[in-house]
Amino acid sequence: MAFLFLVPSPHPGSVSCLCPPLPAGPEPMFLLRNLLRLTTAQQRENQRTGASLSTYVSARRGQNEKGRSPACHQSFFPPCPAHPVNSRSVFVLCVLDLLLLIRYWRTLGDSLFVCHHLAALYAYGYVLSRGVLPYFANFRLLSELSTPFVNLRWFLDAVGWPRSSWLALANGLAMTVVFFMVRIAVIPSYYAQVFTWYGTPEYERLGLSVQLAWIGPSLALEVLNVVWMYRITRGFYRAFCQQPKAHKSA
Repeated sequence: MAFLFLVPSPHPGSVSCLCPPLPAGPEPMFLLRNLLRLTTAQQRENQRTGASLSTYVSARRGQNEKGRSPACHQSFFPPCPAHPVNSRSVFVLCVLDLLLLIRYWRTLGDSLFVCHHLAALYAYGYVLSRGVLPYFANFRLLSELSTPFVNLRWFLDAVGWPRSSWLALANGLAMTVVFFMVRIAVIPSYYAQVFTWYGTPEYERLGLSVQLAWIGPSLALEVLNVVWMYRITRGFYRAFCQQPKAHKSA
């Protein structure tokens, strides 16, 4: 929800060739330094004529968008500086986590985790290699906000904290709420954005392989999230409701 509030969702027609790089020419910081060195009279003249830095950059971006061919790297969001870092981090972490799962399968092994990581690697591989869909790639990263609580539950189990302890219950409640908010509650808004782009010229230019890498893993991850949500809710219910009754009867 915070991602939707802070980052306005793109809509068809907002950009002609999506996620274009800045064109060659004077860099914005160079122009800004020169703008700050102007005298008072020159600044007034600059304001009067409207030759501001933002206007120049916007015009150059517009010219670049018009000149790009449909075969360029497409995406459904304007350039995001953090996007390559986010996507590469996810890709590397999934690879490392898969290696750990294989190495310590008896302790950490879970077939659902393997399916999750393979689906993520398949999708983010296209994001990194084709430079497409940064908005939706970052949208999917919202789900990882629940991961710290999942990891803390594992550590509490490993050190011997009972599931009925106050710390385990507090973490279980936080994990249940956050997991629902970032993995289940956002499903309608995510697919509403997907449906907005479905059938547009930009969607068709992605090609069948990218479309499958976008929709297929997304649906697979939703199935996994629903299964995990059920398990988390059932586990928290048992720890919170059933175990205290057993202690009282004893």
